Amino acid sequence: MKKEQNSKYPVMVDLIIKKEWFDKIFSGEKKEEYRQPSAFNNRLLGFKDTNGKYSPRTDVTHIRFFNGYQKDRKYMIVECKKIRAEKKIEDKITYIRIVIELGDVAESNV
Repeated sequence: MKKEQNSKYPVMVDLIIKKEWFDKIFSGEKKEEYRQPSAFNNRLLGFKDTNGKYSPRTDVTHIRFFNGYQKDRKYMIVECKKIRAEKKIEDKITYIRIVIELGDVAESNV
């Protein structure tokens, strides 16, 4: 949800995900997180240039995933290896999605 800078995690972005995906990322089973391009996600994870082409951010070092919206929610901070745009074809329809390649869990309250 926001970009945060500190010495331990230089550039970190906050994202909220469902429990199923949170648990799979935490266990190491899920190594990529997908987001649909939108004004919100583009602002956090990349930008569109003057030609309308999506350019992913290269400065994000970590993603802080939250499970839900409650005050005492679970969180984990995961290394962000790379953010990229990807085309996906499903039922003859082409979709663009943002792919976040994830590394190891650096910190959590799980």
